[in-house]
Amino acid sequence: MSSRMPLNYDPADPDMMRLPTGLTCGDCVHIRRCKTIFGHTEADKTCDWSPSRFRRALPEEQQAEAIRELPESATFAMPPDGDGQTVEISMDAYRKVCAVFPDLVRREG
Repeated sequence: MSSRMPLNYDPADPDMMRLPTGLTCGDCVHIRRCKTIFGHTEADKTCDWSPSRFRRALPEEQQAEAIRELPESATFAMPPDGDGQTVEISMDAYRKVCAVFPDLVRREG
């Protein structure tokens, strides 16, 4: 008989997804959104999203280092609408976006 992965939720309450061992909602990049939508606190150990959308946030020192490494300006593709537009923004504006919406900004490496 093959071994199965443990359930990522408590069968008694399948709507509450378990977080990785030893981590809480406060360790997730989505905590601000979940506090607003679900009333979560940083100490919560389950996720209302199913499946869990937990993504570990970088420690503040690493976030600051990643932002310091950014160039003075950058060009971003606009949402795909067929015309191939791009927009150039200052890194100050980009840093503000990173601070407010860390889960929406992806660094391509």
